[in-house]
Amino acid sequence: MTNPTVSVLLPVYNGEKFIAEAVQSMLEQTYRDFELIVIDDGSTDRTAAILDQFHDTRILRLRNPENLGLVRSLNLAAQKAQGKYLARMDADDVSHPARLEKQVKFFELNPEVGVVGTAVRQTDARGRALSTLVYPETHELIFWRFFFGLALQHPTVMLRADLFNAVHGYNEEFPCAQDTELWSRLLERTKFANLPEVLHYRRMHGKSVGSAHYAAQRRYDAEIRRAFFTRVIGSTPSLAACEWLVEPTRFLPTAYKAELIALIGQFYKYMEQTFELTPGVRAYLKSNMQRRLSAARLSDRRPAVKFIFRVVRDNLPIATRHRLKQSKLGRFLARYI
Repeated sequence: MTNPTVSVLLPVYNGEKFIAEAVQSMLEQTYRDFELIVIDDGSTDRTAAILDQFHDTRILRLRNPENLGLVRSLNLAAQKAQGKYLARMDADDVSHPARLEKQVKFFELNPEVGVVGTAVRQTDARGRALSTLVYPETHELIFWRFFFGLALQHPTVMLRADLFNAVHGYNEEFPCAQDTELWSRLLERTKFANLPEVLHYRRMHGKSVGSAHYAAQRRYDAEIRRAFFTRVIGSTPSLAACEWLVEPTRFLPTAYKAELIALIGQFYKYMEQTFELTPGVRAYLKSNMQRRLSAARLSDRRPAVKFIFRVVRDNLPIATRHRLKQSKLGRFLARYI
């Protein structure tokens, strides 16, 4: 029996509410040459019983005797993978039927690319649309965007297994933001891309990883970008400046403002010197840099208002938070406070 081309990694912990829909969306893929590795991370609900209802031979089930956490589970599943490509899937999400087919085809046409994500439609717990997120398509724009925040969505990603193994997988010292930490290492080894089509539906609810560990994830995000900047530029920025980069609505003391402004300029200069930028990409980066510099110059303004905004936002239900973020009021507040 030959090895499958794609290994889909699907960790689940107490996912009885959504796991059947997640698994079914993978079994209905138009691309058939894959294995679905479902690793049950010590669930105590009906997850195992629901998985028992699936009898597709492409499913490989693993079970941790106790709850080991997402990162350890992903690495354990990856160790069992036989595919040329690894694809991620979350237990509360849904993949478009053509997702794997389109990502495999992209890899075959672009051998220099090692990681490819897709656009995402975010929904609430009932599956109602909240927003559509489209990420930069080219490596240069992904590299730039990564320094400031999310450049691709983890559950949408497919990557080459040999690259994943070469960097020894996910770093288990990062219980949150493990995807960001992995991208920070792979960005220096391979090219990234995003498909502009919505091929993944991400469910936002109070128990999702991004919701339950929001504050910790932001902290890890800042630490990862600090290390990333140190490696690529050669100087180490303050953690305070990096925290603002990933969350520009936070208050930054005046003492850090000059450093922040210089930091953005340094990174733009690095992009110009490192990549062969097309006129269009160069124009976009200049415009984006100016917008970020304008925000940086206001980073020490109105601390009380920013504090109240963050407290209110962080305590809203995740679906409400995303609706606010996409509204005119949310965009106004994020830009001007």
